[in-house]
Parts: sequence; C-alpha cells; structure tokens
Amino acid sequence: MFLNKIYKRVSSLFPLIMAQSVNSCTSLPACKRLLNLEGAEGKHNDVIICGVEKLSSSKQHIIFFGGDVQDYKENMESHYTNKAYVEWNLESTAELLRSKFPDSTVFVIKPSDMLLKTFSIYKNFLNFDEDGKPEFTNDFGALVHLSKLYASALEKVGSSDVNGACSADSNICSDDVQVKIIGFSKGCVVLSQLMYELDHFKDDKNVKLFLDKVSAIYWLDGGHNGGVKGYITDNKVLKDIKKLEKDLFVLVTPYQIKCINRRWIGKEEAEFVKKLEALGAKIQEFRYFMDEPGSIENHFKVLTKVR
Repeated sequence: MFLNKIYKRVSSLFPLIMAQSVNSCTSLPACKRLLNLEGAEGKHNDVIICGVEKLSSSKQHIIFFGGDVQDYKENMESHYTNKAYVEWNLESTAELLRSKFPDSTVFVIKPSDMLLKTFSIYKNFLNFDEDGKPEFTNDFGALVHLSKLYASALEKVGSSDVNGACSADSNICSDDVQVKIIGFSKGCVVLSQLMYELDHFKDDKNVKLFLDKVSAIYWLDGGHNGGVKGYITDNKVLKDIKKLEKDLFVLVTPYQIKCINRRWIGKEEAEFVKKLEALGAKIQEFRYFMDEPGSIENHFKVLTKVR
C-alpha cells in the first residue's frame, strides 16, 4: 500500500537500490568509490571522490549531496526510465563540479537508501517518515556524521594515494584548503538539517573545526514532496545561518519554484532569500531558464551554472 501511494503521488517518471555495503574501494577512470565508509558510529555512506590525484595540492574540497534519480552510472543505465538521465550520474556530476572548481577535489555523499530505485533517502543525516517526507530536528547529528565522514574519506585516500598527506585529525590536506557544501534538489534537505543543528552542536569540537573550514554553501534548485520546509523560514535558524558568515548561493529554475503542484516551494524560497538578506547575510540568488516552462532537463542543467 505504501509503495502504491508513492507511485501515485510522484508518478512513474522516477523509480530500491540500496547503497552498496562492500567494505572496500572501487575505482573508475576518474573517480574513486569509497564504499560503506563510516562517519558517526554505526552510520555508513558511500563517498565518491574525484580528484584524488590532486588531493595533496587541492585548495578546495567540494562536498556534494545529489538529488533523486542520481546514482552510479551502471544502475541508471540498467533502469528503463532513469537511463534517460544517465549523463547526470554521480560520477559525471562530480567531474562537472571539478571543472567548475578546477583546483578542487570533489566528495559526493551517496544516500544510504534509494527508495523505489530513485528517491534519495539520506537517513544517516535526518529522519524521514514512511512516505519519504523529511523531518527536521535540531539534534539528529548530521553535522557530527558529515564531519566524521569527511575525515574518514580523507584518511582513507590520504594513507593509500597521497602518502599520508591528509589526516583525519586535521580534516585538511593543506592549511588553506576551503570546503564548499553543495546540495542539489532533494540533496538540499541535508543542508537544511545541517542548518537546523547549528546551535545545538556549536560547542562540539569536531563540528566547529569542520565549519571553520566551510567557505560557501550552495542550494541548487532545492525541493521535495513533503508539503512544507523546502527552504528554511524559521527566524531562529536563519539567524544561526547568518552567524556563520559564509557565502551563500541559491540557484533556482521554474521546475521547483513555479511548480503548480508544490507552490509552497517558491514561496518558501523567496522568504528564505528575503529574510537572510534582511539579516545582512552574504547571500546571492540566481534564477535560470525563467522564460521557459519548468522541465526536469533544465532542473538538471542548473548544475552547469554553479560557480
């Protein structure tokens, strides 16, 4: 009954591939897959790293949370619907982001579950109800998990690929490395959860060290089907975001903010930007393809606009 409900509500456009749980590394030509990597105790995610060969000299680390449909290339190619969007597979997207930030190493955090082989469920970062609706709290531990997962990834590739140049103790490969966090589409729910936790984990040493390295946060056409909280509008949380003093970027298309079935997304996005501007936050909004009907093709193409 639950699966039927999902199908009816979201349509047959998007179709359970569980995240692989092999405790090993698998390599493709340009990217390395760290499978079943542990972050916070008992929590595991696959992490795809592109740019390992430049890790010791990288000046930027890009942490990316993808959206629904995005998966490993072979999984998308074998699916009757998702193969139409195979160019946006996680590794190709990571390479795209590297081209946007040439001196970077990209870390893609793969969701631990993909409901119905399509819907990204980041259950190690926040709660989801039985319908896949995100539930935001201030103490789930997403910041703790991300900081430890990032450190684990650096330790894993640092010891094997760059002669120990990276360490989990420092979370960096050079003193001036910057971290930029990017969420795309459904991946933006992770960004929201991180923001909800800012006050609760402000005294956690590892979280503080990690956040000190973050220079920018990007929301790329964020949205989900939960009916509320596509973007943060809570005044307390928005003040916590302002206190971060990071560069904030919001990139949107009509696919999300003009969707007639989810009008709340556009309203919340506008409120999110307006309130942060009023608080004096360093936020920039960019709108793309606004003279065209909303389409999933342009939704994905917003990934080409990040800078």
